[in-house]
This record gives sequence, C-alpha cells and structure tokens, in this order.
Amino acid sequence: MSIPASGQILQTWTQKSLVGDSLTAGESSAAVGMDANYMFIVDNEHEKLRLFACYPASTCPDPEYTFDVRPNLNLTSTNPEDDLESAFMTNVSGTNRIYWLGSHSNSKNSGAIRPNRFRFFATQVGGNGTGSPPYTLTYVGRYDHLRTDLCAWDAGNLHGLGANYFGLSASTNSGVTSEDLSGFNIEGLCLAPDGASAYLGFRTPLVNGSGATTASGQRTNALIIPLLNCADLVTNNPVTGPGKAKFGTPFTLNLGRRGVRSIDSSYPGHYLITAGPPGNASSPPVAPGNFRLYTWTGNPGQAPIERLTDITGDYDPEGAVLPATPITSSTVIQFVSDDSTACWRSFTTLAGAANVPELQILAPFTNHTARLNLLLQPTQTVTVEYSTNLANWTPLKTVVSTNATTPFTDSSATNTRRFYRTRF
Repeated sequence: MSIPASGQILQTWTQKSLVGDSLTAGESSAAVGMDANYMFIVDNEHEKLRLFACYPASTCPDPEYTFDVRPNLNLTSTNPEDDLESAFMTNVSGTNRIYWLGSHSNSKNSGAIRPNRFRFFATQVGGNGTGSPPYTLTYVGRYDHLRTDLCAWDAGNLHGLGANYFGLSASTNSGVTSEDLSGFNIEGLCLAPDGASAYLGFRTPLVNGSGATTASGQRTNALIIPLLNCADLVTNNPVTGPGKAKFGTPFTLNLGRRGVRSIDSSYPGHYLITAGPPGNASSPPVAPGNFRLYTWTGNPGQAPIERLTDITGDYDPEGAVLPATPITSSTVIQFVSDDSTACWRSFTTLAGAANVPELQILAPFTNHTARLNLLLQPTQTVTVEYSTNLANWTPLKTVVSTNATTPFTDSSATNTRRFYRTRF
C-alpha cells in the first residue's frame, strides 16, 4: 500500500525488517532488483538477506523469504554486525550470483576497529520469480582481507601513483571514525562496464581529485577502485589471505564534495550514483550535506552528471532498483531508505533533468578580457574551455561555483572570435 507522495517523492511503501518482529529496527542499506516484482534487500544491522515485493499491497508486510547468512561469516559476539552496505548481481551461463560487501569501516562514533565488517561474500540465486518463495539463496564463499589488501596496495604504490597516495592506511587507523572526511567506508559496489570486474565506491575517504591527498581541504572527490577478481575471492569459506584481491586503475569522481552511498546499473553504459555527505545529512538538507543523484556512463574518463531531483530530508537513500532500460529524466527509480525502524520505507522518484551548466557573456571583449557568468548549482566544479573554430577546445580554467551565478573573466582573450563551453 503506497503512502501519498511528498515533494519529488512519487510513492512510498513500508516493509517489515524481520519476519514477525515489530520491534527490532533495521537499516536497509542496499537493494538488488530481481525482476519487476521482487528485490533482495541487505541490512547493516543484521545478516538476514531478505526478499521483498517491490510494491506490496499492504502496510509493513513480512519479507517473502529470508536467508540468514550469519552462520557462514564467522562473526564474533562483540560488535556482532557485519554492517552490510552494498551488493550487485552477475549472470554467468544463466546462473545468477549476488556479491555482498560489508562496509570495512571503523566505528562511526569512536573510530574503534570492527573486524566483523571485513567481509566480502557471494550467494547463488535459485528460482525464477514464480515459485513460493519466488527466489532463494545458497551460500558460496567469502574473503576477509579486502581492507588489508587495499591498504597494502596503496602503501606499496601498486597503483603507480606514489606510496600512500590516497592515505588508506591512515584512514583505517584506530580512532579515525568512518564518517570523517579521512575515514574509511565502502558503500558502493557494482559491476563495471567490462562485465567482469567491480567498482568499489567509497563514502569515505574523500580524496584529492588532481593529486595526492596531503591536506584536509583537498578532500573533495569520491574514490572509486576497480576490484578485478571477485569470483576468485569466494571460492572457499574463507579464501585464505591476505594478498588475494587484485585492483585496477583507481579514479575519482566529482560529486560536489559528497561520497558514494550506492552505485547501481541495470543497462549497459547507464549508471546511477546516489551521493551523500560523509556523515549525517544536514537539516535542512543543503549542499554538500544533502543527497544528490548522478548519472554516469561508467567510463572513468567521463564525469558524472548531477540530476535535479531533490530527495527530502527525512529519507536516507542507500540503494536503488533500476529498470533494465537507459536512464532518462523520466526514469522511475525505487530506493530503499536507511530508516532505523522496524518498518522501513522504499520509495520512488524520477531520475530528473540533468543539471547542465550554462555560460552567459556579459560584455564584448575589452582590453583582451572577456567577462562571463557561470550559471549552475552552488558547490559544483566545472572546467571552462575555449575554441576559435568549434572543433579544437582548450581548457581555460576550473571554476567552483559559489552561488547560482558565478562570475569569472578570461584575461587571455584576443579580439579574434572565441567560443566558450563548460564541462563537468
């Protein structure tokens, strides 16, 4: 039963966190769409993987099916949760497999190290959506050393950018909280465009988008690291390590000083990034302390495009279900909300129109200076380029917008014809 829409939220449904339990709060943190009717949901407070109807007809129904993966994860009773935050599905030779990822983070309050969160595992999917239950899961295997391998890869300069380029070892130190700009928290996991590797998307740390991260003020961009050998890491329970994970060329994305809360894709070349602040959203939600949606091709060399859909402050989107079609402004997306209640919400929004920057020329060239206004949302970063022939473009400067209208000048302009454009 849907709840009336609020703002740009189209519809809202409620789902019960645990079967027959109206008291235990859950924090739904990722979604895997199975078809047009069902989705698997992961929770960061327990290890019960649950199947729900996408659009239930009643209020707060029980899950359609539950698989308790906790007995397979060798978790201790101290700070017992795995803090599951992300998942994605692959199909190999007609068989569906879902990979699940713990946050690998320290405590958000004290920065205490939480080893139970260091889990990467897989389940095999049974069923075709028609049985009772429509889908089931069986356990495959796990790996417990992804965080160690990431730190060793960065510290050992295995990416070729310089030792400790991203400062990952320092991010995992005891006392560094997961929601600090320099913390360590993986909340995005999706299949990369090559169909074999996966993208690890970090909520924290935010990092320098144009060099090594050496100061807090440089922490502006979200970090993405390709994981090249997912299947190799779940061939046993557990796969021995450390040192087994293999990583590709890392890159960063400008998400307006936000981190990755989820990356989702169900159509080639069309990704949706749910971006949010490293910590809690601001109240009222104001950039960069708010959630924003970005569409992206999955190509590291191409910038994501911010969409204009607003998600109101009482929703915390942490996972999305997309239709198996290209993402357009009118695409309806279903999100799960990290509500910390026994009956959590899922909701739908439109992807929304692209936030495309515009340039406004204020006056003709005067003393070889062009004066322009940049029109776009505050806190966005774009590169302004110029051309004399509309064919060959030269970067002029990078501009960080401070208001909806940000003036700047081109003091190198000549009296010859010069064109300008902006690029995210």
